[in-house]
Amino acid sequence: MEFNFSRTESLVDANASVEASRDLLDLLQTGPDEDVEALSQAYHNLSVALSSRRQLPENQKQARDLDEAITKSSKAVSIATRCGSPELSEYRSQLGRLLRIRSANQRSEDLARTDIQGAVSVLNDAVTAARTANRGLDSVCNAYGSALQARYEHLGDPEDLKQAIRAHEEAANHATDGDIRGGCLSNLANARLRLFEHNGSVDDIELNNALEESKEAVELTSQTCHDRPGRLVNLSNALQMKFEHGGKDRDHYLFSAVEKSRDAVSAARAIRPDRLDHGECLGSLGLTLTRLFERTHSEQHLSDAIKSLRKAVGILSKIGENTSKYEYSLACCLKMRGTCQDLDDAIKALEKAIEQTPMGHKDQLAYLTVKANVYGAKYSIENVFDDLDEMVRLSQLVVDQSKTQDIAQFRGAYQTNLAVALAKRHRAKSDSKSSEKEEEEEEEAFSDLDFAIQVQEAALSTEFAAEDHPMRATCLHNLGMFLADRYAASGEKRREDRIRAIEVHIEALNIESADPSQRIKSGRRAMHLIRFGNPKLSAKVMQLAVELLPLVSPAALDWDDQQRQLKDYAGLASRAAVMALEAKWPDYNALRLLEIGRGVMITLQLGLRADLESVEKADKNLAARFKKLRNELNAAPTSLLQSIPSWQGKERAIENRENRHEIWQELQKVECLIREHDELRSFNDALPEEEMAKLQSHEHIVVFNVDKIRSDAFLVTRGSIRAILLPNLKLTDIEKYAKMIRDLTKGTGRPFVVAGEANQSQSSKIEEITIERILKWLWDTAVQKILAELGIIKPLSPIGEEPFAGAKEQPQRIWWVTSGWLSMLPIHAAGDYSSPGSTTNALDMVISSYAPTLKSRKHAVEKAEKLSADPITQALLVSAKGASGLKPLLGAEIEVDRLEKKLGSLSINCLLPPAPTKSETILALQQCQLCHFACHGYSHPSNPSSSLLAVSDQARLPMREVAALNLSSARLAYLSACFVADNRAEDLLDESLHLAAAFLLAGFPFVVGTLWRIQDLKSAMVADKFYSAIVNAGATAGLDIGRSAAALNRATRILRKELGGGADKASIWAPYIHLGA
Repeated sequence: MEFNFSRTESLVDANASVEASRDLLDLLQTGPDEDVEALSQAYHNLSVALSSRRQLPENQKQARDLDEAITKSSKAVSIATRCGSPELSEYRSQLGRLLRIRSANQRSEDLARTDIQGAVSVLNDAVTAARTANRGLDSVCNAYGSALQARYEHLGDPEDLKQAIRAHEEAANHATDGDIRGGCLSNLANARLRLFEHNGSVDDIELNNALEESKEAVELTSQTCHDRPGRLVNLSNALQMKFEHGGKDRDHYLFSAVEKSRDAVSAARAIRPDRLDHGECLGSLGLTLTRLFERTHSEQHLSDAIKSLRKAVGILSKIGENTSKYEYSLACCLKMRGTCQDLDDAIKALEKAIEQTPMGHKDQLAYLTVKANVYGAKYSIENVFDDLDEMVRLSQLVVDQSKTQDIAQFRGAYQTNLAVALAKRHRAKSDSKSSEKEEEEEEEAFSDLDFAIQVQEAALSTEFAAEDHPMRATCLHNLGMFLADRYAASGEKRREDRIRAIEVHIEALNIESADPSQRIKSGRRAMHLIRFGNPKLSAKVMQLAVELLPLVSPAALDWDDQQRQLKDYAGLASRAAVMALEAKWPDYNALRLLEIGRGVMITLQLGLRADLESVEKADKNLAARFKKLRNELNAAPTSLLQSIPSWQGKERAIENRENRHEIWQELQKVECLIREHDELRSFNDALPEEEMAKLQSHEHIVVFNVDKIRSDAFLVTRGSIRAILLPNLKLTDIEKYAKMIRDLTKGTGRPFVVAGEANQSQSSKIEEITIERILKWLWDTAVQKILAELGIIKPLSPIGEEPFAGAKEQPQRIWWVTSGWLSMLPIHAAGDYSSPGSTTNALDMVISSYAPTLKSRKHAVEKAEKLSADPITQALLVSAKGASGLKPLLGAEIEVDRLEKKLGSLSINCLLPPAPTKSETILALQQCQLCHFACHGYSHPSNPSSSLLAVSDQARLPMREVAALNLSSARLAYLSACFVADNRAEDLLDESLHLAAAFLLAGFPFVVGTLWRIQDLKSAMVADKFYSAIVNAGATAGLDIGRSAAALNRATRILRKELGGGADKASIWAPYIHLGA
């Protein structure tokens, strides 16, 4: 029966095995001749049968079976001791294991300690017996080591861990079977890790040994071994510990830990689905994904962690196992997601965890700590002061209990939590103090703040004392905030608080192993405290902060997650550039900070599309590695949920290598190797000064920087880079006028509106006068001075003549690089239109183009030059003239019909899908050199990557999918739709995220777009004039794409003239812009 149960693991067979063992025991007890050795064996067999049945999820009597198994095992040991049975060591080993298991499930800490003390004692005797008999030492020593580890968890004595290490080493030395030796090594590694933690994570040798032993344990374990999932989990834990310890390539260890956790779930699901191992492995995966979320801040990773933990709790609850560890982790995740429902669910999960944990057990401190934080989060949402008091009470309780129980581990974390709670209550009291009790409440509030500073200082002397501890940065940042609060309230009499706050923030900024986002926050706080007191130090601090921005939003994240990561850092690069200028740094250095810290997402994506021709010349192998990793990154899934076997069946959906974050890390290493070549030192990095100076020939590049402190324009001209101050260009005015433009340019056109929807009038005289005033303000405060500095004083050729054919001199050309609120304003149309026929405006004096960054402009120019000799042979024309449910566009139909005839006369093949799907549109884009969209456009107000073109009744082409393309033969994209160059997400204005930029990023070096809504029929006329201007007639019939910027300028001026020549109709003629080369 025992054999049958081992094979089937059914409750029926388990019951039969137990009854058969009982029958044999009864028979021996009632027999005429008592065989004591056989009797002890029978007690042992019954204990084994009961303990096996206890593990079955459908068994409703698990606790009773465990108690009886211990009783029978004790009887077996007692009889075997009296008769000197050679099996005594095995019997004691069985009893010790059972006592250890029961200790983990006791509700009372006293009972738990009694059981674990008994387990250690009996297993110590078992080891002695095994040594005497010279048999079974591998199994017995391994069990003894596990019991010692369990006792450490209750008593916290590191001597238990040291003894456990010796026991597991002895076990491994005696093990000959691969599976058994693998188990010994895995347990040995765990003991080392716990000792490493206990000693404050200072002995790298212990950690490295644990990692190597964990790896060997997995290698020795067969694929069908029931213990393989647990050993993979142990390896994952070792990798996570390596990650947490910091150091070079630390992220690699975290990504490997996720991989091993996935392997563990897959193995458990294949071997014993919905059993203990499966639940534990899902829980481990949830924990690992939580750490990954804390590193990447990807909402998908957090969602995946919650799903995995909930499934783990579900499985373990059904089989009666303790779920406290995973209830706790689930609560942590729910707290991080932070909806009202999540917080309520988190409190319930924590209460379940506390209920399952013995009173006085140190794990209760962790559970109470998170519960305190949840109450703090509830206060932030619901503003109930009782929640804040409960946060402080629980945090103080944890610190007090950690001292009472003499628990040193995590004491710094507990103290940090209390400090944050006290500071939070201080701020709340300071904000809400009444006039009647002002003095009394102020004293009470400052008592909280003083205590918070004291507690946070103490935390820095605990496990966070190591200078490279990743969490030290958080503690330092908190301390800096608290000191700054006290300085702000007390003034110069607490001047030492300000000095100390600056010091700790700078220290936090320089901890390389810390989270980049935390380091940036500390740098920004340090700068605010320093400001003009020491401009050179401010500049240096901001330089370090800006250089971390690409690490905050790596290309391994999807577009939505990258956006979320960057929202907190709007204006960071602008302030850094201002500090550099105030510190009298070279103008290039300030411009470099702008280039690094703005348009981060676009720059990262361009880096993945780098031209490898120069790399191949220097090192073909490196070029091949870069190309391979780049392709893998583009092909890999963006969610780890796609690769968790428990949601996809038994087979893994993707290879382990398809982990975007691991691929990204490897790609970064390859980039560093490429930059070691002298001629490639700026590969995928900020452009060096000499390359910036080469970006222009007879043209100019103007990079704006606007901040509350000052506004400047960087002029990149022939051989020089210089900044000019724009004293009258104020950030407050820019924001005011940008919002005004946004409001005034709503109305009839090609916006994404439902047919029949009411429209604002576009003929309001007040609106047009206002836009005229905005254009003059732009001219007076910025553009006029810039043109004068560049020596541009003559207007372009009149529109009656070709502006770019037959002229003695090339027309003046400017690329405008903007960001922030300024990116919403029509700089190309700035001017004084008060006099009829006046040419004192940008439109009449220069050919304007825009670029999100200098690097994107360089990329576009190089692409244009590379393809300049290639003829246009294929074009995609999309006209959503009457998309169902949307406003009909008569002009779009006229526009595309004209263009088809024009291109047809040049023998250019035109694709005109009548109702294209999204996938058909993307496929067509990959086949064409030119695309023209005449349709509705939509700019998402908060998520730019969700902005879209409505290409047909149901098909929508979102920005994120356009940006993901890499079109090698693309030349020109004309987007005749509303708002395609509009970014309405105020906290992402520095990123230039809009549809026009997406087409530039996809590979079109020339892009025509719109800043706001366009008038349907007038836009058809602009398109017609544009294409007429770039047509080459005669023997060289074709399109001269290089003329596109000048062609758009000409078409716009023609439309302006038709509308009267002034700015009173600027809302109609001014939205058209050119991007790229």
